[in-house]
Amino acid sequence: MKETQDFNDRQLWLLVIIDSTPHIDGITRLQKYGLLASKITLRDESAYDDWMAHNFGAYSSTLQSDIKFLDQKNLIEINSVDTMHGSHDDYSISKQGKNVVREFKTKYEDLAEKIKVITVHYFNRSLDELLADAYALFPEYTSKSTIKGRVRTSIMKRNTNLNTEIKLPYTEKKIGLLSITETAEINQFPYNDEEIRKKLAEQAGLAGVPPTDPRAYDELSEVFADKEFLADLSDENIKEIINSIR
Repeated sequence: MKETQDFNDRQLWLLVIIDSTPHIDGITRLQKYGLLASKITLRDESAYDDWMAHNFGAYSSTLQSDIKFLDQKNLIEINSVDTMHGSHDDYSISKQGKNVVREFKTKYEDLAEKIKVITVHYFNRSLDELLADAYALFPEYTSKSTIKGRVRTSIMKRNTNLNTEIKLPYTEKKIGLLSITETAEINQFPYNDEEIRKKLAEQAGLAGVPPTDPRAYDELSEVFADKEFLADLSDENIKEIINSIR
């Protein structure tokens, strides 16, 4: 009897993801790995398809349930890690899990390697960078996000020239700030361009801000609220950002 008979392909792909790096730091990171693998690498396979908008972007309740299932079967190890920001769970594959998934990985070696390209790319990168890419690639899952401003700022810190898109190693799709701008909720109050530009100028320490698109105010406000980020920008950088969002 084969080791994999007690598990469906979706659960085995989750084991492949967890086995692709020494460990996975936190459930949000694991959820985003699942999203990228399911939507990009495993489009023609039995992958997770119940993605929904959640507090931190795309979320799959089935993936969450499968994590508990794999833990109960002793195929993965979950350890609590304490940091200065609080505690989170750290995920890794167990020896038994490696034995279970070995034959499956051999059968789908090419796809397993493509998944590894995703996880290795982000292994030493911050969660904010992973979130920025996941949000930009799949903005349809960001409508309920409570950290959208933080994610936009993360993109802008990497690339103040918003007209230049970022190329990722695991997809042909290029991303930039404007790919998540369209998910911003419309302000229920009447738009007053003159008043908004005055407020923006005050926040940025500028003499004035040129006329902007109504949707740009939220984008710029979130950026200008980040004093540390602003300190690294020249006047020319700020003008470039404003012109890119207009």
